[in-house]
Amino acid sequence: MKTLDLFPWKIRVNKEKTSEYYSKKDLSSDKELKKLDKELNDTFKKVLNSETLKFISNFGVDIDKLRVELTPDFYDEGKLILKGAYLLEFIFAGEFVAIPSKQWDFYFESSEDEPAIFEIEENMPEKILVDDFFHQTADKMGIYKFSPAVIYDESFEGWNSGYIFCKALFRL
Repeated sequence: MKTLDLFPWKIRVNKEKTSEYYSKKDLSSDKELKKLDKELNDTFKKVLNSETLKFISNFGVDIDKLRVELTPDFYDEGKLILKGAYLLEFIFAGEFVAIPSKQWDFYFESSEDEPAIFEIEENMPEKILVDDFFHQTADKMGIYKFSPAVIYDESFEGWNSGYIFCKALFRL
């Protein structure tokens, strides 16, 4: 497995297992989410730059089988963060080595009235002190974040299912 350092995440990626996953799954044509289609994936592929393509290929994902949507302008507290973008979602085989502290707290800390979402187990990822759940880049790649795959698909069980979900915004 190859380890990717995508600050604040460090992730071990299993490309072979990811290829097996996409030989059986196609996120671009989710029957429950009827608004997804292959034409949007084809359009997305035409506008990819080399950095974006490299980012996606690092995970061993079949680019024809990703979930792609067009998004409107993205604002945070009234400030324009991203003007028009492709929202990309995919799952890949791997495990977290390090995650942002806000994400750690969200998943593993309990509050007075709520238990933690996941229990702390052996081989937990390192907690990296940062303020956000996502990472914003200066290039066309935009914003991305990683979560346990169970967030996207409940058939994956628990924090360490062996699969990770990625959500990314890519500038038009």
